[in-house]
Formats: sequence, C-alpha cells, structure tokens
Amino acid sequence: MGWFAFLNPAFLWGALAASIPIIIHLINRRRARVVRFPAVQFILRSERRVARKYRVKQWLLLALRTLILFLLTTALAEPVLQPNVGDLAEINQARALVLVLDNSLSMTYHAGGTTAWELAKEAAGLLVQELRPQDQAAVLPLVPAEEQPGALSGDRWRLSEDLAGLSSTYESGSFVAPFQQAYTLLKTSDAPKKEIVVITDRTRTPWVGFEPAALLVIDPQVQVTVVAVGGSGARANTTIGAVRLDHSPVVAGVRTRITASLINYSATDRHQVPVRLLVEDRTLDQRLIDLPGGRTTEVSFDVSLDQPGSRAGAIRLAEDAFPVDDVFYFTLPVRKALRVLVIDGDPRTTLVASETFYLLNALNPVRGNRPGAIQPRVVPVEEAEELRLGEFDVVLLANVKSLSASFRTRLLEFANQGGGLWWFLGHHADPDVYNRTFFDVSTRLLPARLGPRLERAGSHPVRLQVEEQRHPALQSFSGQGYEALVGVRVRRLLTAELTAFPPGTRTLLSLPDGRPLLLEGRVGQGRVWMFTSTADVDWNELPVTTAYLPLVQAGVTYLAGSERSDRLAADVRIPQMMQILVPEKRREAPITIVDPGGKEARLFPQELDGRLEAQYGEAKRPGFYRLRVGPESGLVAVNPPLEESDFTDVQVDELRDKFPGIPFALVQWERGQPVRPPQVQPMSLAGWFLIGLLALMLVEGVFANRLR
Repeated sequence: MGWFAFLNPAFLWGALAASIPIIIHLINRRRARVVRFPAVQFILRSERRVARKYRVKQWLLLALRTLILFLLTTALAEPVLQPNVGDLAEINQARALVLVLDNSLSMTYHAGGTTAWELAKEAAGLLVQELRPQDQAAVLPLVPAEEQPGALSGDRWRLSEDLAGLSSTYESGSFVAPFQQAYTLLKTSDAPKKEIVVITDRTRTPWVGFEPAALLVIDPQVQVTVVAVGGSGARANTTIGAVRLDHSPVVAGVRTRITASLINYSATDRHQVPVRLLVEDRTLDQRLIDLPGGRTTEVSFDVSLDQPGSRAGAIRLAEDAFPVDDVFYFTLPVRKALRVLVIDGDPRTTLVASETFYLLNALNPVRGNRPGAIQPRVVPVEEAEELRLGEFDVVLLANVKSLSASFRTRLLEFANQGGGLWWFLGHHADPDVYNRTFFDVSTRLLPARLGPRLERAGSHPVRLQVEEQRHPALQSFSGQGYEALVGVRVRRLLTAELTAFPPGTRTLLSLPDGRPLLLEGRVGQGRVWMFTSTADVDWNELPVTTAYLPLVQAGVTYLAGSERSDRLAADVRIPQMMQILVPEKRREAPITIVDPGGKEARLFPQELDGRLEAQYGEAKRPGFYRLRVGPESGLVAVNPPLEESDFTDVQVDELRDKFPGIPFALVQWERGQPVRPPQVQPMSLAGWFLIGLLALMLVEGVFANRLR
C-alpha cells in the first residue's frame, strides 16, 4: 500500500469555497416578522408534513453543492497515491549505468529533419541528467575513440562532457567490444542495480556475430536495455556498390568503359535517377537510370582521357536521406600508349605467313580505327636500322639473323636508359653468332649464353612451369589462370647454358624437364627477355593458346617499366588497411599522406617478403588521399563500408535471443518522450476526482429541477 499526497497542495486553499453554499443558506434563514391571517391557518396546517420532506431535500442539495466545490479544488491539487516505503527503498538504491552509443555510419541517416545520431545524443543526455548523487555511469561509443573511460564516474558534468565529445564516424562496428568493456566496468561497482543501455538505430550490421556467450566477462544479472532511435520500419536507400574498368589499363587517347553497380536496398522502385560520372570534379557523362527495388543495376560510361597521370574519378547519385554513400570515389591511373618496335627477321609476302603475325595480333587485338593500349610498328631489320629507338618503349626482335655494329650500340644505349628488349628466336638465330655478337662482348644484349638447338621429335603436349609465381608479368597465370599453360606443344627451342647465367638472370617459364623457355636479365636500367622458341607456330603452339595474349601484353607492359600503372596503392573501403608499395630506388624516402581534410602524416617503408611497403590504417573518412614518395606521387580513393548502406532492422525476437536468461527490454524512443518510465510510478487520482465531480453535478441538476 502507499500513502496519499498532493502534487499541487496550494490549490487546497480553494476548498474554502465549499463554504459558500452554507453561507448563502444561513443568510436566507433570517426570520421575517410573522403576521397571522386566520383565513389561511388551515392551509398552513395541511402543508407542514410536506414542508418537512421538502426541507430534507434542500439539505441534501446543499451537501451536494458543497461537495462539488470541494472535489473541484481537490482535483486541481492533483492528488496521487505514492509508493510505499519498500518501493521507495528500491528507487533510492544506487545504480551503475553504462551507456553504449552507436556512432557507426548508418546513424547519420536523415529522417524527420534530424539524424539518428543527434537523437541518440539527446536520449543519452536525458539519461545522464536523471542520474542521482549515489549513481555512477560511463559513456562508450560503438566505434572506439583513441581514449576510453577507465572507470565509472558519478560526475554528471564530466559525463556530459564525454557525451558532447563523441561524434559519428564513417566506420562500421560491432557491439562485442563495447559490451565486453561495459561488463568489465560494471564488475568494479558495488551498486545493487546495474544496467547497460544501448542507443542505436537498430540496423542489423553491428549485431552480426554478437553472442554474450563469447564475451570473457559477463554478468547475467545486469539489465540490458536497447533504446531504438530514428524511427522504425523500412528506410529507403540506394548506393554505388563498385566501379570497374572494362578495359584496363586506361591509356591516354583510348576510349575506355567505366561500369558502376548501383544497389537499391529498399523494396520501392526508383525511376529516372540521375547518375553522373565525374573526373577531376568535371562531369563527363550522365544518365537517367531506373533502379528496381531490392536489385543491383549496372550503368556504363564510355570516356576518353587525353593526358596521362593519376586522375580522380567519382560516380555520383542524386542525394537521398543517406547522402554519404551517394558518391563513389575511384582512381584512374592513365598512362600513355606503349609504343613497341617489332623487328621482323623473316618477313614474308603474306601477313599470315609472317614471323610476327601472331605477335602483332596479341599486341593489338582490337585494331582498325580504334587505337589500343599498345601501339606496335612492324619493320624489317633494314628499316629498323634507320629509326630512332628513343621514340619507342620496347623493342621486340623476332627471328633476327644479325644486326649491324652501329645498331647494336644504339640498342645497348636504348636498354641502358631503361628501354625493354624481348628476343624471340627461330631458325635464323645461330647460337654461335648470337653468343659472339650479343653475349661474349662488353655490349651484352642477351640474358644467357645459347646452346645447341633442341629437336623434340614427336613431342606431346606439356604443362609449362611458372618458376616465378609472384612475378608482375606472370600473376595472371596464378590460380585458375595456370590452366592456360596446359597442353602446349614445344617442338624446337634453343637451349640455354644454365651454368653460364650472368648475375641477375632468372628463369620465368620452363619445360617440365627444367629447360628454360623464357629468361629475364638486366642491361643497364632496362629489362631483357629471351623466349628460346619462336614468336609464331613454327616451333611451338603457344601463339594459338589462350595464354599467348596475356603473356605478350603483360610482358611488354613489364619491360616498359609500367607494370604498376603508376599506382602506389590500391583503392580501399573503410576500415581496410592501405597497402603502399614503394619502389626499391625510394627505400630511404619517407611516405607523405595527405587526407581529404588536409591532415598530413608520414610513414617509412619496411621490407616484407622481399617488397618495400608501408601500411596506413588511418584512412577513416571517404575521399581521395594524396601520396608522395620522393618525386613520385599518386592517389588512393577511400569509400565508406558497403554494409552500412543496408538499413535492414534487426527483429525484436532476434535481439531477445541474443540475451538468453538476461533481463532485457527494448524501447522505441521519440523526441519529446521520456527515454524510459520510472520503475515505480506514483498513481494519479485527479481523474477519479473529476469523474466524481461530473457525477455529483448530474445528481445536483436533477434535484434542483425537482425542487422548483
């Protein structure tokens, strides 16, 4: 049982108004002077009985009117039935409270003129203000900041400052770590009542993989309350899932296709949505696209970029309630077209019979009026002698018999300055002549000494061996790509003297018996390859397999020194680590990173598995990060996590199942309401008093009419 009290006791002074009917009655009772008329005495005697009954009804009417005024003033005083002493003792118990605020990216969703993050901070502020002197609390974010509270605090001002210092992030998170820390903090408290309050938008992502049984510290007696903010129900959102280049690498002056995957997470179709392609903040193309609900739609743009270099690209959607994922950033490393000089040592009258027929098709498979990333020029040896080699990036020599001394000197100078050489052998390649003029001289142009020709009579298909799995030009043959090297017939080749390999020479491809088929060496700053068989199908069948085109294109790109496409690091999504590859010649140079906000950071590379690289884990906001290593520079695009664009709600039953045997409550909070009602609430009696007042007024009206 409880005890009776008034919320507005000042109104009880109005109870004095209940005496008004009595005062009026007393005034009306003053006796007048009596004058007796004998003629009417007999009438008065007959009415005495009736007067007694009438007087009783008047007294009852007086009581009703007095009680009506009393009930009115009492109702205005708001009478309540307070909880008893035992309930008050429970309310006054000290509490230990840990507030966990979901500050992941999804909390920035706009609805009703505000964001879920703003509502979360407002709700948390109300809970902090409700703390009493005997209570303690702590405020934890879902995505942790650099410093986390080490203990519970009873200082409401400090807790309010901690709350004000929290901000939303561009990251995704999990409730596992905050709950682990919350239970650890509550374990240090002696308060009889402990509670964890989670304020979130109820999206599914942060609850994936959360199970209390997996926590190291847990107290099943701790109350868990989930406060959902930002409204309930389906929230519409569209985003860009990925961007790919259908023709890679991007070459200046060559049209390339950029394809974007657009995802509509809602069940409602969106029609005629504007989609724009921007490069360096300039709109190059735009489309109006229909986006069916719950599906992924692709849109493509054909563009041509004139100047080489690392370019900043973006796909932008019309803004919706979640604008942060309506733009997707990507980098476009644009390089100049590779110019390749192909020297045909065995020209024929017909193109198909030529030594370089398959080679030319592999270098530029899409010919006609459309230029390709590799622009070859095929000439005989005599014409090559008259050309300026500095205009080319790579020189391919196919079945060349010999070269003049002056051309060999120019070829050596070309390689010393970083140009690439690729030798294809054949029946014109005499091992003695090649060794004498290209290897056993100071102007060495071969990676190894040649041995006698090997005739493999009745040769059967073999699987070529990739000796350098991590070689930049052979990475396409790793995994399933290795199957492209199965079933290759090699009938003839020139052997290489394995014991005479100069320093730096290595075997890239070989036959199953270990004989080299593709060798690599160095000449000055340039790279040199030697294929010990022919470029056509005279000695082998590699040119008619699916492995030939990627091998030739990757090889030419590698020999030209462009295998990294001027990209220091690949594009990432938050919170992926940015892997920065550093050229060997920049071993001692620091790496400077400038984020989209202009903040600068410096790293130094470290050697890992034979490569120089650095890891940068502070890419925590979308946009372009500018890298600089010595004189080299580059761009890295960083995009928000895709899972934060999915606003599918976690169901109430799913949440309850995550806390078996633990006191659990779910509150859907809206602005203007208390975050949660008191555990023991006084019962208001004002409504009952008003109901009684109306009933008495009805009875008083009936009596008053009957007495007239």
